[in-house]
Amino acid sequence: MRVLLICRINEHSKKFAGVFKKIKGQLEGFEQAGCEVACVYMSYGTQTTSVYHQGELVSTGLSWPDISPRQESIVFWQHAVEAVKQWQPDVVLVRYEAMLKHPTLVEFYRAIRGRAIACVEFPTYPYEAELTGVDLETVRAHRQAMLNEVDHVFSTCYDDTILNKPNHPFDNQLSQAMIDELAERRVSSVRHRDNVINLLMVANLSNWHGVDRIINGLAAYYTDPRSATVMLHVVGEGDCLVDLQRLCAGLKMEKWVRFHGFLSGAELDKVFIQADLAIASLGMHRIDLYRSSTLKVREYLASGLPVIYSCADSVLSENPYVLRVPEDDSIVNIPDIVTFFQRIQQTGPVKPALASFARDTISWRRVAENILNVVKGDLHG
Repeated sequence: MRVLLICRINEHSKKFAGVFKKIKGQLEGFEQAGCEVACVYMSYGTQTTSVYHQGELVSTGLSWPDISPRQESIVFWQHAVEAVKQWQPDVVLVRYEAMLKHPTLVEFYRAIRGRAIACVEFPTYPYEAELTGVDLETVRAHRQAMLNEVDHVFSTCYDDTILNKPNHPFDNQLSQAMIDELAERRVSSVRHRDNVINLLMVANLSNWHGVDRIINGLAAYYTDPRSATVMLHVVGEGDCLVDLQRLCAGLKMEKWVRFHGFLSGAELDKVFIQADLAIASLGMHRIDLYRSSTLKVREYLASGLPVIYSCADSVLSENPYVLRVPEDDSIVNIPDIVTFFQRIQQTGPVKPALASFARDTISWRRVAENILNVVKGDLHG
C-alpha cells in the first residue's frame, strides 16, 4: 500500500521542530507496517516530495522552489494536488490546518476525489481556544466543508465524532529510532551528587504550558527555609517568555529559575542529563483540553525523566514514575514534588527503568496499523 502524508510544516523550523519529529515518526510507523510511504512538506522556501526509507527522507525530484511566505498557504495545497497525481498513493493523510481565509483544504480534497482514500488528522481538537484575532465563523464553515469531502477523520481527541463525522482516535508516539537514540544520549543510572532537585520544562512557551504555576509554587516554597533545593530550568522561546521572565523577576525567583532559551543538540542533551523531573503542560485546561498525548511527554519518558502533569494522558495513567497535580490554575505544591522525588529515588535507578518503559510502550507502528485497518475496508470494498 502506498501512503502519502501531507503537512505544511518546514523541516528547518525551530518553532515546529517537534512537529516535524512527529511526522518522521509517523512515516517510520507506516514503513514498519509494510507500506511505501512519502511526504509532502516545506524545506526552507521549497515545497518537497520525498520518500521515506530507513530513517531518511529522499527527494523524488518533485518539488517547487522559491515559494514566498505570502503565497505558501495557498500554493502549497495546489502543488499537493499535483503530488497526489504524480505519486499515485492509495491513501492520503493530511495534517489539518485552520483555514483562516481561503478554503484551501476544501479545494484540495475536491481535486483529488477518486484518486485516493482521503484522510485528515486533527493534531489538536478542540483547538479554537488557540486561535486569537480570527474570524471563527469562517474557520468553522471551511472546516465543515472540508469534512464533507474526506473519507476518514483521525485525531488525538477521544470523542466518537467530530462535527458529526466518525472520529478514529490515536495517541501521539515517538519513532523507535528516536526512543533508542534519546536513551543512548541522555539516560544514566548515576545521579549527580548534590541536594538540588532540577525540574525541566521544554516548550515553545505559551499560556497553556502553565509554567507560571511552577514559578508561583517556588515563590511560596521559598518563603520558609528549605533543606531541599528545587530549581526550574526552562528551555525554549515563545509568546509567553517575556511575561514569565517578568513574573520571575517580580517574585525575586531568578536564583531558582533559569531560562536557557532555545537549545538543541549536545546543549539540550546536557540539560536533560542534569534534570531529575520533567514538567508537562500544566495549563491545557486554559484551552479547554482535558486529555492529551503530547510528544514532549513521550520525549521526557524516553529520556528517563519522571513527569509532573495535570492533563490526562494514557501513557501516564499506569506509570509509577509520575505525579499528577490539580487540573486548574492553583500554584503547584513544591513540597509534594520533593516528597515524590525522594520516594522514587528509593526504588532504584529511575532513568533506565523509564527508558525501558518507553521502549516497550511507545510505538508509531501500532498507530499506523490501526489507521490501515480503518482504510482497508475502502480499498477492498
